[in-house]
Amino acid sequence: MPFRDIYGQEHAIDLLNEAIHRDRMPHAWLFTGQSNIGKFKTAVAVAQKLNCRKSGEDACGKCDFCLQITAQSFPDYQVLIPDGKLIKIDQIRNSLNWLHLHPDQAKKRLQEFWSDGAHHQYGPILGVPPLKACIRQKLEKENQIDLSDRSIVVTAGSNMGFLNLVLAITDPGDEVILLLPYFFNQEMAVRIAGCVPVLVDTDSDYQPVPNRLERAITARTRAIVTVSPNNPTGVVYAESVLREI
Repeated sequence: MPFRDIYGQEHAIDLLNEAIHRDRMPHAWLFTGQSNIGKFKTAVAVAQKLNCRKSGEDACGKCDFCLQITAQSFPDYQVLIPDGKLIKIDQIRNSLNWLHLHPDQAKKRLQEFWSDGAHHQYGPILGVPPLKACIRQKLEKENQIDLSDRSIVVTAGSNMGFLNLVLAITDPGDEVILLLPYFFNQEMAVRIAGCVPVLVDTDSDYQPVPNRLERAITARTRAIVTVSPNNPTGVVYAESVLREI
């Protein structure tokens, strides 16, 4: 039951589509009104849209997930029907227990993923394409970041990302400024790249002092590393200081 098959509820469907498009789905929706105006069909359409195997403006209504939702046999979808005139407390308790389970489809997708022998080998250095696509979608929709002419790179943690960055922007003998105290992996990455770590003291509150940084800059300086919230101090750098840097 895709949205396109529901008539007379255009405004409600527009609100639902906007929430889905912005990835801002609340934990619950309450559909109210007279009988036979499409409340249940709209709820089914939401479930299909959120779980449909095919990407698009609407659920396809034909893939195995959409058909399972229609038949009420989809593992991560449950319809609660009143036992008599009202929903009983035991039904609510059973539903809460069901909600606390790990999503069955997530477990099935993991099984499918690891059953492919290719996923037991070294993957693409820049990241698996479907994961990169999901990250791009998240950054564009949720964070409103313009990624035009920009690329997504997936690394095995921030340390790998930092090392790759240092290798990309420096040549052996270049300098990278680190604020004291710093996380030891930062110095390690700088030295692996054949560069020189230049250590600059912060103030008594562990905040950067821009004029100290300015004095440390030379013709070989390629980067000033700022980490906020800081590791290991936990200090958050002031926005005005970061803008000055």
